[in-house]
Amino acid sequence: MCARGMRRWRIEGRDAVSIVVLALIIVLVRMLFTPAPVVLPSPSEFVPEQRNLESFPRSAPSRTTSALFYFDPNTIDSIGFLQLGFSSAQTHSLLKYRASGALFRTPEEFSRAYVVSERMYQRLAPYIRIKPILPPQADTNRFNQTPQTLQTTPPPRPLIELNGADTAQLKKLRGIGPYYAQKMVQYRDRLGGFVAAAQILEIEGIDEERFALFASQIEIDPHLVLKIDLKKADQSTLSRHPYIGPYAARWVVHYREQLGDSVCRPQALLRRNIIKPQQAEWLEYYVE
Repeated sequence: MCARGMRRWRIEGRDAVSIVVLALIIVLVRMLFTPAPVVLPSPSEFVPEQRNLESFPRSAPSRTTSALFYFDPNTIDSIGFLQLGFSSAQTHSLLKYRASGALFRTPEEFSRAYVVSERMYQRLAPYIRIKPILPPQADTNRFNQTPQTLQTTPPPRPLIELNGADTAQLKKLRGIGPYYAQKMVQYRDRLGGFVAAAQILEIEGIDEERFALFASQIEIDPHLVLKIDLKKADQSTLSRHPYIGPYAARWVVHYREQLGDSVCRPQALLRRNIIKPQQAEWLEYYVE
């Protein structure tokens, strides 16, 4: 009797375990294959998302593309200069120059502005239209005025040629006194002469603001430039030149003695890393 009861208990126990396992399998199958309910957000939940989208910064405006049109450099505004292709710094310099009281009387005067490169001027020259700068009209009642009250337009100042001017002439430039006139002459002597107005900015103390004061009063004759002979000049002479200096001068003499005249060209010195590309570019104007 006891053995039969034990066997029956074992059978019932196995059935119970089987039922539990089957129930677990059914639950797992339902969890795996029954789709989850889709819960849609309420309309109010879209509001924060919309605010987030609006808070993103809009893409930065693209840089103004250059366009060509007729313009007067004495009256065009900053937007016009930017549309022509000038940078913000160049535009600021041109407007500052005009604010100092200077005017461009001819397209050639505009081309001599420091920030106007030769390439830029050639591109803009056909579109420059400078209105004639007329003297103020005399009052119809001028015969009743005293000579002191009559206004006359001063004649335009003659241009000063930088390579031939002495300190007395250079002091006539706006913003240039005895100190800077002497420094300009000293630097000109070291160079052998100026070939571009931009070289004046290489003089310590003369910045774009000071340069803008007299830029329209100067001209340059490149035929007066004294050139240097790299094949014959000694080390001391080479060292004094601003675009050579002591280091390059020593190597020029060294290579010249070792290899001959084949190294006595700016491009040959550049290939040997004796001078930098900008030095080589400027030196082309100063070597025979």
